[in-house]
Amino acid sequence: MKELNLQKVYKTTLFVWWYTAILAIGIFVLVSFLFNDMIFTEDPQLNFIFLTAMELITLCVIPFALRLFKFKWVKKLIKKQGTKGLADLKASQILMLSSPMILNAIMYFLTRQVAHFYLAVILFLCMFFIYPSQEQLTNELDA
Repeated sequence: MKELNLQKVYKTTLFVWWYTAILAIGIFVLVSFLFNDMIFTEDPQLNFIFLTAMELITLCVIPFALRLFKFKWVKKLIKKQGTKGLADLKASQILMLSSPMILNAIMYFLTRQVAHFYLAVILFLCMFFIYPSQEQLTNELDA
């Protein structure tokens, strides 16, 4: 019974990972065609605030998301809730990285600041470190 639930968790998290990756690429391409020559924020102070906020969010989210399953409270939650807790935490880990990635991609096309593009690329590369595998899910469930 545990293996069947783990297989369902694997399929669910794999779907969430691919869905967010394809959504991010789709939004990036769509926004690049829609806002090709438009710059919405020409106010330098507003650009600075947006960039600083996204840099801080990105710098805080990456280590937290990559080390999410190392925290004791997460291990206790997985032991308590089992595969349901594992699925919820894995999906939230994926969404923690993909949400700022999509927002940075949109902000790049709205402000044309290259730093937003670099932050989106860094978050996209971090997504490959949390790609769900059955072995990884088994280790996180048994840890």
